[in-house]
Amino acid sequence: MDDQVSSPSEILAEVGRVRRLTRGALAEGSWRYLAVWSVVFFGSWATSFFPVGRYYWIVGLPAGYFGMWLMFRGQHPAAWNRDAPYWITGAGIAVANTTAGLLLPAEAIVVVVWVVIGLGFGVLSWLDRQPAASGLFFGLGLASGVLGLVVEDRFLLYSVLALVFTLACGGAGFTLWLWARRHVPGQSQDLS
Repeated sequence: MDDQVSSPSEILAEVGRVRRLTRGALAEGSWRYLAVWSVVFFGSWATSFFPVGRYYWIVGLPAGYFGMWLMFRGQHPAAWNRDAPYWITGAGIAVANTTAGLLLPAEAIVVVVWVVIGLGFGVLSWLDRQPAASGLFFGLGLASGVLGLVVEDRFLLYSVLALVFTLACGGAGFTLWLWARRHVPGQSQDLS
């Protein structure tokens, strides 16, 4: 152990450095899932103009999870205690939207899908300690619900919301990617 005592300003500078590295490391993981889901949401928008679009989420949801698995495989060892909140949130999104699909009329489903996704992604972003992205998705989820109550053409609203979610996910992912590049030089830098 070193007998030399660091000054308070050196300790605060070190804490700040570690904090920036930690936030950068969190952003490094967050931008990946946002990029995957941006592509999935784009697919939802692109297929919304065709009759087959009503079945998109049967393929889109598993494709999104498969894409996330491809992005993260080998990066982090699986740890149920760390990953459980993510899996529970993802399962909650799937169960809520599937249940809505079985119980609600088509005009309601096209809005409920985006409300559930917005709130679910708000939770996922919060778990990733990304409060700005969390606020964005919570806001989009709530706005989707309000628009669903006032807009008459809900099928057109579905397409618009799919595009908005695509752009929001892409923009948030790009912003976090830039943050990670700025705060985690070399991407393999550790906290020591």
